[in-house]
Amino acid sequence: MLDFDPEGIRGQLAGLDEWSIATFSAACVEFLIPSYRRFSEAEGVGDSDAVEAQLDSVWRALVNDSLNSLGLELPRSEAVMHYIPDQDEEWNDWSACAENAVTALALLLDYCATRELDLAVRIANQAYEAVDWIASSEMDVPIMDSRSARGIRESNVVQLELQRQQDSLHSLREGGSSKSSTAQRLREISQESALGRLA
Repeated sequence: MLDFDPEGIRGQLAGLDEWSIATFSAACVEFLIPSYRRFSEAEGVGDSDAVEAQLDSVWRALVNDSLNSLGLELPRSEAVMHYIPDQDEEWNDWSACAENAVTALALLLDYCATRELDLAVRIANQAYEAVDWIASSEMDVPIMDSRSARGIRESNVVQLELQRQQDSLHSLREGGSSKSSTAQRLREISQESALGRLA
C-alpha cells in the first residue's frame, strides 16, 4: 500500500531539474482540473474555461521547453484564487475538490515564477487531499479512527493517484524521451485518471 509521503516526494523532486518539477506539478493540477469544471457547471459559478486556459499556458511552455520565460507571461496566483468556492455557501459535492484544483493551479503559477521546491510538494498534496476526501465521502465514515484511516488510504481512488504520482516521478527521473513527448504523455495519463472521470 502506498502512503502520501511529502518528505519522500520532496527528496525525489530535489533530484530533478526545474522543467521536470514543473511537469510533475502540472500533471497533478491536470488530475484535479475536471473536478472544478464539474463544480462550476453544476452551480453556474466560476469560470472553468479561464481556469483551464491558465493550465494550458503552462503545458504549452513545457511542451515547447520555454519554461524560463513563463514566469513573466503568466498571471500572479492571486488572479485565480477568487475562483475558489466560498466556504460559507452550500455547494455541490465537487466543491472541496474544486478548491483543491484552484489552489493547486495557484501554487503552480507561483512555482513558475519562483521555482520554490516546496510549492511542488504542496501541489502533490492538493491532489492527495482531494482523493482522500473522495474516499472518505464514499465510505461515509462517522468516526475517523485508525481503521477508517487505513481503509481510506487503501481505497482505489487514493492508491491510483499515489501510483500516478510515483509513476510520473519515475518517468521524469529516467528520461529517455523528448521533453515534448514526455509532457504530452504525462498530461494524457492525468487526464485519463482525473477526478471527475473516476467518480
